[in-house]
Amino acid sequence: MNHSADAISRIGGAEYRQGTISVQSHSHGTRLDWQRPAPPGPGHGGQPGFQLPDAPEGADLALLRKAHWAIDRVTGVMASGRFAFNSAIAAVMELTNEVSRQRDEAGPGARRAALEIANSLLFPFAPHAAADGYDLLTGARVWEQPWPEADPAYLASDTYELVCQVNGKLRSRMTVQVDCDAEKIKADAQADEKLAAFIGKNKILKVIYVHNKLHNIVVAP
Repeated sequence: MNHSADAISRIGGAEYRQGTISVQSHSHGTRLDWQRPAPPGPGHGGQPGFQLPDAPEGADLALLRKAHWAIDRVTGVMASGRFAFNSAIAAVMELTNEVSRQRDEAGPGARRAALEIANSLLFPFAPHAAADGYDLLTGARVWEQPWPEADPAYLASDTYELVCQVNGKLRSRMTVQVDCDAEKIKADAQADEKLAAFIGKNKILKVIYVHNKLHNIVVAP
């Protein structure tokens, strides 16, 4: 049995909670035992079975885009001169949540790459947890690795995730085409089942739409 492959498969569902990583076994409490993989080569995926495809698509592509979005986000926060802990941690959490969502669709190479990146980004803010996570994934010391760089190819996308709110509270998310008409976006958001459940029969007072970012429906109490 390839213990490394089994472990990475399980790590695909790892959950970060308040700066700690929990790798849970689903084999009825059986201790998760694995061999440490050797440090990966450039571009991740040094272990057999964990190479990224030459042209990622589908869930692999979506996950790598989220990973490089997180690199861009956290790097920007740090470059701003503001050690904005909450903003950086939120970006890492978004990435690890996406790994969990994609665990059944994305391949082990993409999941591993995303989690390596997550640990690298977490290191300045939670060094012990990040160092442990990176070591378990790669056998390498995260502080000896270069800071990850966002690949512009992964940052470019024909779609984006629109945050949908009711009275300022997150209630849904929509995948929207970059060039989609604003009026169509508003109509689609209002028809969204999750939003509709919170709107109910309340009167809509106004709609706040921020291009490529946010759609907020304000309803009467």
